[in-house]
This record gives sequence, structure tokens and C-alpha cells, in this order.
Amino acid sequence: DYIESLLLQKHKVVMIVSAFGRLPDPYATDTLVSYSSYLPPMYVDRMLALGEQFSTLVVSNELYARNLVNIPCNVLDIGIITDEQFNEANILQLHSERIQQYLMSYDVLVVPGFQGLSYHQHITTLGRGGSDLSAIVIACMLQVSEVYCFTDVDGVYEYDPKTSCTASKYTMLSYDKMLQLIDSGAKVMCKNSILWAKQYQIRIFVGKVNALDSGTWIEG
Repeated sequence: DYIESLLLQKHKVVMIVSAFGRLPDPYATDTLVSYSSYLPPMYVDRMLALGEQFSTLVVSNELYARNLVNIPCNVLDIGIITDEQFNEANILQLHSERIQQYLMSYDVLVVPGFQGLSYHQHITTLGRGGSDLSAIVIACMLQVSEVYCFTDVDGVYEYDPKTSCTASKYTMLSYDKMLQLIDSGAKVMCKNSILWAKQYQIRIFVGKVNALDSGTWIEG
């Protein structure tokens, strides 16, 4: 419904998706990790990237069911070029040409998060939580100033609300404060995504898709 409302306002949507589920769900990242115990790192990354690739097709199918014109992108389309430090690759270059081209023809781009492509055309992954990083990086590529990160929590809390019933939620906090929370163990965002957002001054909303007025903004 949220995507449809954006399209009615004549917006284009770039949706970065994560892998579905948790261990032992078939395409959950931890499940894929369990299937790759003996693989060399290069092939582990190829295995782990399957979760997000599967998600793009499932989400695309749901969008088509609603008659929304979309394309499920693959790692070749994204334009994130990395080194070959598999499992935690460093981003070297960004190429937005193909995504820009797709935006001319499609209303919604469904993009697999967490992954890039090396100069030697090997699939690489960006570290756990890398779909957050993908979203920020693609925002940089497209010169977008805001990113909405929809999760299963309704914002960023000073403590883990699952373990502290008195934890208060931030309505707004700075990049530096978010980095402090991450260093203290907060897992709601990955550190590299906040570092990129700080460098390029991209505002981040963290919350639930059906509660846009009650999440947390990270900025400044």
C-alpha cells in the first residue's frame, strides 16, 4: 500500500530487499551459511547472495500481482563494484547507468541488498546488515537525500526493548549518536551504512512501514 501511494504521487521507487526469514528458513542468511561450511570464501559469498536474489523475485511477483510495473534487478544491474575481500567487501566504485536506465522504463526497481560485484565479476557480500549499506550507497548513486529503512522494530531505542521494558525510543538522533549505539551493541543498523550516510548527509528513517509517524530519523 505504501508503494502504491508513492506511485500515485508520481514517484519512482527503488526497493532494496534483504533475505527472508531466520534459521532454519530455506533462504535465510544463516541457513545459507550452514550450507557452505567447507566452501572457499569466494563461493561462500555466491551462496549467501542467493537469499537476497530470491527475495527480489518473490517481491517482484507480489508487485506484479498488484499490476505494478517493476523489474527484479540482479547483481549485474546494481553497479556496486568492490574488491575481493569476500564476506566483507570494500566498495571501490559506483556505476548508476543501468539503474538510471531502468528508472526510465519501470515504476519500481527491486534490488538485492548486501552484495556487489568485483572487477573479476565475482559476487561479493558487504558484511552482515549489508542491505542497509546497499540502500545508502544506491541513494548516493541516485543523489537521493532520504532513505527509509523498514524493519520489524518501530524505531531506535536507547536500550534493546526486548530486554528492557523501560527503554525509550528516539524520535531523532545524530549519526554520531547512532554510531555510539552500534558500538555498544545495537543491531538495528550496520555501522558502514551510518558512516556512508554521515559522509554524504543522507537522512535515514528507521521504523515500520505502516507507522511512518512514529519511527526514528537519523541525521546531522
